[in-house]
Amino acid sequence: MYGKLFSMFIQQFQKVLNKAAALQKLKRFDEALQFYNQAIDENPEVSTYFFNKAVTLQEMNEDEEALKFYDYAIQRDSMDSRYYINKGEVLQKQNKFEQALEQYDYAIKYNPENSKYFFYKANILSKMNRQEEALTFYDLAIKLNPQDSENYVGKANTLNDMNKFDEALKQYDYAININPNDSRYYGNKANTLVKLNRFTEALEYYEQAIKNNPENPIYFFNKAVTLDQMNRFEEALEYFDYAIQRNQNDPSYQTCKGISKKQIQIFQQKFQKKQKNCKKPNNRRIMQFRITQIIQTINLFKQQKINNFFSLK
Repeated sequence: MYGKLFSMFIQQFQKVLNKAAALQKLKRFDEALQFYNQAIDENPEVSTYFFNKAVTLQEMNEDEEALKFYDYAIQRDSMDSRYYINKGEVLQKQNKFEQALEQYDYAIKYNPENSKYFFYKANILSKMNRQEEALTFYDLAIKLNPQDSENYVGKANTLNDMNKFDEALKQYDYAININPNDSRYYGNKANTLVKLNRFTEALEYYEQAIKNNPENPIYFFNKAVTLDQMNRFEEALEYFDYAIQRNQNDPSYQTCKGISKKQIQIFQQKFQKKQKNCKKPNNRRIMQFRITQIIQTINLFKQQKINNFFSLK
């Protein structure tokens, strides 16, 4: 008799959870919370109810409330690694890096076989400018799961931050070999090639990023800046236009295009004027020096635009 009642209770409980989860997927968060509250009222010692409610609150960006319910879940079951990793994510979002790091350590303690936990810890260490430690944890994540391309990309991004560009390129290659459909990997590799002044190769990778994700304006913008660096001005303007077509709300795209056009016009006008003056023998050396100054000014401007490259991490 007791077993039958318990079975009925479990079935009823599962229906409540299933309905709440379905509502959560539909972004009907308030309704989902009602079902989780019902489950908590009926059995306040089950940690999963508090955890699921915390996840819903986190999706609603109710971070403080989410933290409170993650704590309630931990109080009822202190050995479930999921509770710590999710709590850490909320704290990281709030830029409370030290507290988040502590939660990731707990998650690793209770589930040291989950590569994602090492990955999350590596990410936050990188954000804290503790790059050498970050690399150690990326390597641990790779060791646990060598088929997860994100582990290599995280390591590559950190190597980039350390100006170890050649090493970063190798890691991007590993990621691309595992998952050749992710446009971010090509885009970030292209950005790294630009830093090495390997512009022609960079263009190839921007083109592959565009092929994989033709609606992302960042790839068009970065390709435009690279073309500008190569003095391929007309093509650069074309790709600035492509970026603007895909995101008309970002003023930086219009600004860069406008400045680029203006620089070209100024260069052309001054160059033509100097060419006329150069016909006079006494002025030729002075004019050539001034033309060189103009080119250096344009190159400095272009380098400033390179520093504004967007990376997708």
